[in-house]
Amino acid sequence: MTCLSLLGGCISSIPVIFVLSLWAWSYSVYIFILCVKVVESKFVALAFGFIYHLLSVLLIWSYLRAYLTPAAEIPVQFKLKLDEFEALKDEGKVLPSLRARALPLVTHDGARKLRWCRKCRIVKPDRCKHCSVCGKCILKFDHHCPWVGNCVGHHNYKFFVLFLAFAFMFLIFIAATSAKYSLAVVQDRLDVSMQLVFMTLVAVMFALSVAGLFFMHLGFIRKNVTTTESFRKPHTIRPCRRGYDLGSPRANMELVCGSDTILWFLPIRTGYHDGVHHQVDMDEENGELLADIWQVHVAEATQPDSNRVQDALARASRSNSQSVQGREQTDSSKADIGLSSDSSDGEDNEAQQLLNSRD
Repeated sequence: MTCLSLLGGCISSIPVIFVLSLWAWSYSVYIFILCVKVVESKFVALAFGFIYHLLSVLLIWSYLRAYLTPAAEIPVQFKLKLDEFEALKDEGKVLPSLRARALPLVTHDGARKLRWCRKCRIVKPDRCKHCSVCGKCILKFDHHCPWVGNCVGHHNYKFFVLFLAFAFMFLIFIAATSAKYSLAVVQDRLDVSMQLVFMTLVAVMFALSVAGLFFMHLGFIRKNVTTTESFRKPHTIRPCRRGYDLGSPRANMELVCGSDTILWFLPIRTGYHDGVHHQVDMDEENGELLADIWQVHVAEATQPDSNRVQDALARASRSNSQSVQGREQTDSSKADIGLSSDSSDGEDNEAQQLLNSRD
């Protein structure tokens, strides 16, 4: 198991190494070829170099925070005790000790039942999902991103979005400042390495893809939804109108980035949300309970047998009633009465056998 974990860690690090290597290659080309050898004006070269280094610091800082920040621990009150876990797993029952915790939950699993994880043995907080790659439940799970080698969720969502923003600005800056010189190289008016042309093309290509991701997640923050929730809306226990949307783009932004606007653009933790308590816009006019996640659910496997027992008992009762009425009739119907009695005995035996099998 340890070897598999090490192998998985090495594989997951490949995209991270690729991203950092790509930045290192761009540094060698942009600084040592473009700024040192190609740009004639020292002032322009210094300006290009300063902006490049500033964007690089913000980019790498955000990227490493998104990559290295571990997933937040699930609060202890959501962890299942052994008897609570066994009751949920074997019988589908919610024990009174679990109901007494009064956990802050407003969603169900889609089948009107409690959301819980067999692997982590926890009750899932709202917006929490199990990541099969990381092997753990993630608070406010957005998606697993191989490019940052980590799950994107409550613990690093701000850092991930800042990484996209700075990567987009970094790539646009490189493409805009090197395009003129790359064109001169293609037209044989400038005798420098073709790496300058390749750097410009790579910057344009990656800028287009990163721009789509950045503006998509910017829209998600404004509406307070995750990537998963954009495809499948959460199932709330009561009707709601806007889901987790607080009704204001700024209020939704402050959940992730905090109330100080200046600190929004630095990869430091400034949001005040804990990843567990989520405000939902419940419809007060239509506030009936759609799902009671704390009720005792009988395991589905026992339901067909229960129905069969009830049907057999009902048939036996009808047969007994018919036999009593038949005995009050004339002697000429005794044969029919005997058949009815045999039938009722058979129904009683069937019901008794089913009841014994259940016990």
